[in-house]
Amino acid sequence: MRNSRLAAIHDLLAQGPFTHIVLSDLCDIEYLTGFRSSNVWCIVSKSANTLCSDFRYREAALAFCKRRREWKFLEIKGNDFSFLGGALGRNCVAGIQSNVITIDTLGRMKRSCPGVRFVKLPETFGRVFIPKTEREIESMRNAAAIGDRAFADTVGHARPGITERELASFCEDRCRKYGSERPSFDTIVLFGRRAALPHGVPANVRLASGDWVLCDFGCTVDGLASDMTRTFVIGKASAKQKQLYDVVLRAQETARCAVAAGKRACDIDKLARDAIEAAGYGPLFGHATGHGVGLRVHENPRIAGSDKSILQEGTVITIEPGIYHPRFGGVRIEDMVVVREGGGETITGAPRELMQAGLK
Repeated sequence: MRNSRLAAIHDLLAQGPFTHIVLSDLCDIEYLTGFRSSNVWCIVSKSANTLCSDFRYREAALAFCKRRREWKFLEIKGNDFSFLGGALGRNCVAGIQSNVITIDTLGRMKRSCPGVRFVKLPETFGRVFIPKTEREIESMRNAAAIGDRAFADTVGHARPGITERELASFCEDRCRKYGSERPSFDTIVLFGRRAALPHGVPANVRLASGDWVLCDFGCTVDGLASDMTRTFVIGKASAKQKQLYDVVLRAQETARCAVAAGKRACDIDKLARDAIEAAGYGPLFGHATGHGVGLRVHENPRIAGSDKSILQEGTVITIEPGIYHPRFGGVRIEDMVVVREGGGETITGAPRELMQAGLK
């Protein structure tokens, strides 16, 4: 099967000025190769693709390279960068991920690689990893389905007297039970006025009838993340709660239904933002409308006014507008959407209408 990401890197090498491209970001290396390690580097040149890792991963890397013959294995020995110097040689120009490598690390690399000129890769380099393969999308679809199932149980478990921490733990336990490898980030469960904290930390606060319950959590399948937020009410919702929820739901649906390949990220953000501003809540929506998802739960693109990038086919993003009123609480509705030609494919399936848990 053709590796389009590796082909794109070889195209970049063909354009110059780089003789080699050195990848050090663990997630980007996994995207490129499919190999997962806590210590791995990739060196790509016109003539060779080299996977570098240490003794702990030697057997796994050798087995990987036997299956994927476009890669050869180079063992990292010691704590210096002699492996890099040997692979690069002299008089070469190596493109590096300057957003990952620290100044101290770069100094060590230079000492181990005399005659090598290290140059930052262009900012556009990261776009290689933004669109996801259909296999990656399927893993995220499975992670999202686990989250849908766990959330349904979580709503059923929410009752007056339970704490935020207890309900968050229950949600995570259900995710694991249904097949999640691990939470894709720290689970957020917030009650009442605390739902106005966009990234609040669950505490020993007890749920009361009439409270908001905001759940923001994710699952992991094959290392790939899901991310979903739902907000519901324990007991009967007030008229004000229903009104606030309806504003967020309209904003979310407007933006989500507009997702398509070729659209600008900033334009999708504007649709959600305009809907909330039109209802008079603009100052209470202070974060981006969404973000990319993959091996990292937060990736490019940002669905924000500052991101003018064009959405690419196969990109997986979230759409998650919210309103956060310090004295009344908050509402956020978040779904994962695969960018497709002519539209978006929503892969989170939990109900979006306002749920009133515990009502007969």
